[in-house]
Amino acid sequence: MGRIIRFLFFILLTISIIIFGCQKKSVEPQGVNGWKVSGMAKRFSFGTPVRAVKVTLGNDSCLTDGIGAFHFDNIASGEYQIAVITGDYKIYKDSLVVTKNSAYYIGLQDSANMVGQVRNLAGANVPGAVVAIGDGVDTTDIDGIFAFHSAPLGLDSISCSYPGYYPFEDTVTVTSNYKRRDLTLQSEYNLVGYVSHFIEGPIAGAVVSVGDIMDTTNENGYYRLGPVPAGKQALKCQKTNYNEYEDTIIFSPYRQEWYIYLKKLITDTFFVTEDSWVGYTHTEYQENPFGGESYLTNINHGQDEFLRVSSAVWSEYIYDSCGADIIYHFSDEIAVIKLPELEINIGADDIVSALLVLTPKAYSESHSYPIPGSLIFYNMLSGWDEDSITWANKPAVSRPYIDIPFSHNGLPEVVIDASERYITKTKYKYGIMIEPPLYSPEAFIKFYSSENADTVRRPKIILTHLY
Repeated sequence: MGRIIRFLFFILLTISIIIFGCQKKSVEPQGVNGWKVSGMAKRFSFGTPVRAVKVTLGNDSCLTDGIGAFHFDNIASGEYQIAVITGDYKIYKDSLVVTKNSAYYIGLQDSANMVGQVRNLAGANVPGAVVAIGDGVDTTDIDGIFAFHSAPLGLDSISCSYPGYYPFEDTVTVTSNYKRRDLTLQSEYNLVGYVSHFIEGPIAGAVVSVGDIMDTTNENGYYRLGPVPAGKQALKCQKTNYNEYEDTIIFSPYRQEWYIYLKKLITDTFFVTEDSWVGYTHTEYQENPFGGESYLTNINHGQDEFLRVSSAVWSEYIYDSCGADIIYHFSDEIAVIKLPELEINIGADDIVSALLVLTPKAYSESHSYPIPGSLIFYNMLSGWDEDSITWANKPAVSRPYIDIPFSHNGLPEVVIDASERYITKTKYKYGIMIEPPLYSPEAFIKFYSSENADTVRRPKIILTHLY
């Protein structure tokens, strides 16, 4: 029985604290003529201050300040009507009995049929945003609130825009009754991210773009783009001495992160270590063209300092008791080059190009440069050795061939694209054979060989690859 009495006493004590603790506190009047009435006017559905509205208390009136506060002094005891009448809000009236200093709260209901508040993703208000419903337009106030007092009824478009944010677009159904529709704006930079190298880290100065929208990465490799139109778009990234990046992304107004990794373009040089040249001479007699003799110059030239490529035709007269006879001489010299193996481990996907570079030299004082024409380059079909190859045992070659033009004005470095040799491991597997122009009566040229003392001008592969 005692425990029940103590429990009931505890319940009564708690109720008394709640009842008396929630009562308004009063302060004795500070003046001799009356009481003070102070309060706040706020928007009922938003809880934001209502500024610069007229509050009346009996025959007295005042305007709310920047935080929605109002204040009356020297109010005599009695009953008064407190009211707020303004076109933006529904009429507010109430009865207030003043017997002491009092605090009073006014909650105003919007008179508009469509209201809302515009905020960003961080929850901050966006004042000055332009909101449109159909043909109607309003600008949000300091609290990010918009209001349409006569928005057309039915389904209509609603949009919102503000500098620095992605435009908002949607539909809304408007009724004659009060309706609230809050909007959230996304930052205009709806794509952000970093550009980096897998090993070396952030890449500064890379240009990231989607169409005409672009940004350059800072020292941390950071970029931001926007507003990028929603939908599927091509994202590109470029930086000197790096590979070009391109990917397709589906964009939305919501911010998304995208990390880009670039590989550095590296150029390495690998010198040819095996090359040679071989020759052939044929002689014909005018009176007996089928009785001519052929001489294969089977001397190996794998250790010469130059690779000779030539084609020549010349004649001479031989006199005897029967008269003169003309002897025709035909001569060809061809060069063979074995492409070097790479000294580093590079995947085929990382090879950008592999170029064989040959440096020419004048053939002789009488033939400083060859006549106009083309050098013919063949793909060799079997193996060979620079110390044993001759005209007689040289490998067969495949067709078609490639040709590189030259002229009397001097022959620059000859460059042959040998990328397939290192990417597909097929073409030029056994090397390249270089012949003089087809059907050319005379052509003379020499290239620096792998045995030349001038190491810079030796044949070489210039390999461009990704790292």
